[in-house]
Amino acid sequence: MKVRASVKKMCEFCRTVKRRGRVYVLCTSNPKHKQRQGISTFASEGTLPPAYASLLAVT
Repeated sequence: MKVRASVKKMCEFCRTVKRRGRVYVLCTSNPKHKQRQGISTFASEGTLPPAYASLLAVT
């Protein structure tokens, strides 16, 4: 599933569905067309590199 800021139908079989506050595009003919709108939380779970951590440190 692709996570994108803007989701669009790629073919005539794609359907737009809204579930739990998120917008999904589901396709019955091609599973590669599956998309979800929103940000990926996996990137924000990691630690910051030392250069950025020092900028955000409160003194």
